[in-house]
Amino acid sequence: MNKIVKKALCYLSVFVLLLSVATPVFAATSTSSPEKSVTLLGYTYRYWSTLLGDETSVWGYIDVMADDNVPVGYIGVNSCLYNDSGALVKTTGWEYNDDEIAGWSRSAGKYYQTGTYYSKGQVKFYNGNGYYTYTAYATPYISVKTGVSTQILTNANGLTYGSDMLVENGSDTPDLILAIGTDGSEGYVYAGDVYGEYDEDALSSRFIPLYKEDGVTVIGMFEVSCEYSEWEIITE
Repeated sequence: MNKIVKKALCYLSVFVLLLSVATPVFAATSTSSPEKSVTLLGYTYRYWSTLLGDETSVWGYIDVMADDNVPVGYIGVNSCLYNDSGALVKTTGWEYNDDEIAGWSRSAGKYYQTGTYYSKGQVKFYNGNGYYTYTAYATPYISVKTGVSTQILTNANGLTYGSDMLVENGSDTPDLILAIGTDGSEGYVYAGDVYGEYDEDALSSRFIPLYKEDGVTVIGMFEVSCEYSEWEIITE
């Protein structure tokens, strides 16, 4: 008999504990996107986006489940949280499993600001000679608002800029992605800075420049951070 065991790397478990002892207690809400699935090298993966929130904060996850433990490096995940203007407010950047796991739930952490948000993550799966990249469906909004701009424009330097909230393929991602900085200001981050590979501990944070639409003038900083959980299948 197989059972899935959650490893002790989970931020959510701490959140549940805090909810049980905090006063006053705010009711947490959760919404998830429909699942997608793909089979590669004999492993079947299911993946989806999840959005959690309460009266003081919101945070998004990208979730992956496999039908068995997969080898090290077979799964890559990138969790993204957007506001109702389509601006990226939190992201983890890419990270790959460094242990044999059957599932992964990864979050960029809580975002404390009133507004409307949704989560939409990406995954990479090893194909024997590199990775295929897939985009999960977006979650429903926590609260409904309008005014989302999906227009991609080109600046005087020939760089495309705008929101990547509805981008379905990595090749369509603008050079400069609409984002919210650590001080709440709206600007743009380079796609390569956000989604590029980097060698850091999975639980650490890094900061990248936030630019005006020209891609030259720095107006702030954007945090790339992550909190995640892992599962493994135990055979009894």
